[in-house]
Amino acid sequence: MYEEIVTKHPEVPMLFLLIFIPAIAIAACAHGLLQAWAPSNILIRHVRASRATFRMTATLGVLAFACLVAMHLIAEAIVSGAPSWFNIAVLVLAWDAIRFGVLACLTAARRAAESVRTGLGREPAHS
Repeated sequence: MYEEIVTKHPEVPMLFLLIFIPAIAIAACAHGLLQAWAPSNILIRHVRASRATFRMTATLGVLAFACLVAMHLIAEAIVSGAPSWFNIAVLVLAWDAIRFGVLACLTAARRAAESVRTGLGREPAHS
C-alpha cells in the first residue's frame, strides 16, 4: 500500500519530512519545558527527592482533594454557560489530582517502609 502511494505521488516522503519532523521537534521541546518548569512537576520532583513524612502525605492528599474541588467547580461553570475552552483546565486539574493522589499513596508507603526498617534496627534508606 505504501509503495503505491510513493510511486503515484513521489512528493509524499518529502511531505512527511516537512510536516512530521518539525512537529516531533516542537512536541519534544514542549515536553522538556513542561518537565522542567510546570509547577506540579517541580513539586513532584521535590517530594521524590526529600525524606517521606506523614505530614507530606497528608499535604499531598489535601492538594489532590483541592484539585478535585476546583475541577468540579470549573466543570459546573462550563455546564452553566462558561466558555467550553475551560475543559482543558478541567482535564489538567483531573490529571494533577490523580498524580498527587498516587504520589500521596507512594509517599505513605515509603514512610511506612522507613518506619518498619527503623523498627527492625536498620538504617532508613535516604534518597
